[in-house]
Amino acid sequence: MFYKPEIRDKMQRRRKELTLVSITQAAQAVAAQIVQLKEFLTAEHMGCYLAVEGELDTQPTMQSAHTLKKKLYLPVIQKSGFEPDFLEFHAYVLGDPLLKGIHGISTPGHRDHFPKTINELDVIFLPLVAFDSHGNRLGRGAGYYDRTLNAARQQYGRLPCLIGLGYEFQKIPEIIPDKWDVPLDIIVTEKDIYRQ
Repeated sequence: MFYKPEIRDKMQRRRKELTLVSITQAAQAVAAQIVQLKEFLTAEHMGCYLAVEGELDTQPTMQSAHTLKKKLYLPVIQKSGFEPDFLEFHAYVLGDPLLKGIHGISTPGHRDHFPKTINELDVIFLPLVAFDSHGNRLGRGAGYYDRTLNAARQQYGRLPCLIGLGYEFQKIPEIIPDKWDVPLDIIVTEKDIYRQ
């Protein structure tokens, strides 16, 4: 039995060992599988992320979405003096200028006055550090996604389709979820598609 900090350390070390060729091949293989998902094909508004620290690169997936005229949105961490930090999703078009945000994460240079609310998105692609076959996701530990998704579920009663993107080596036998963790509907790796 491994604890979450140990799993994070192990997986982050594995990601640092990836070559540019293996990162590119995995990203292309994942994108090729995503474009066959009915959830992708029927979606119009998609939350996505820009990869950092060896996360599965979303550029090929975003290029496919752009080609099919789907609208993309990137998360921006909103700092609050009183409430815990949460995510807002701002419109992004490939080639738009980017700014370096919190934790070195790139965000849209042009911010919407009224960003998309979670219930306005059809799909959200999430990064992950590890996952299991039950849709449990281990993130980087800051809790932005889980906090934002839990609040949205309470407010709107539903969530978009949540699709985790990762490498096959990030699959582990079991993640014991905390009560605030939000499970994924689908996980796509370069090797397989896992549905709940």
